[in-house]
Amino acid sequence: KRTEYCAANDCSAMRGPFVPGEIVLESDFEVLEVWRGLAPGTYMDDLQAIIDESLSYKNMEPALPFAWLGVGYYNGKRTEYCAANDCSAMRGPFVPGEIVLESDFEVLEVWRGLAPGTYMDDLQAIIDESLSYKNMEPALPFAWLGVGYYNGKRTEYCA
Repeated sequence: KRTEYCAANDCSAMRGPFVPGEIVLESDFEVLEVWRGLAPGTYMDDLQAIIDESLSYKNMEPALPFAWLGVGYYNGKRTEYCAANDCSAMRGPFVPGEIVLESDFEVLEVWRGLAPGTYMDDLQAIIDESLSYKNMEPALPFAWLGVGYYNGKRTEYCA
């Protein structure tokens, strides 16, 4: 719907296309109203209803309040698994700073050759273990928006 809308409208000030694994923002539903030609408030007046619908259609999935940090071991397991198996339908390698999805632990069971449910039956245990090994870190429930100043300071520091 974004592609159709942006073919006829200037979308330069809008968020780009949604990316699998990227955090969902509340404002994403406002922009969906625009892209789909819906009346303002169609989604925003009952945000929980569109969240529930999006979950039921598998358009999004629960994210955990963590971000990947040290991903070398897990990505190594992915590389080993994918050398012998088709991984084209799986999420790609984990990226430091990327939000952790519940389904990441299901795929880790596959990459590591573990029985289904090894992690998912006790999600908290694998979360605690991953935190203790510094494979992930707590994430804040926010997404960056106006980042020019901070990125400028990064550029200065890294010069």
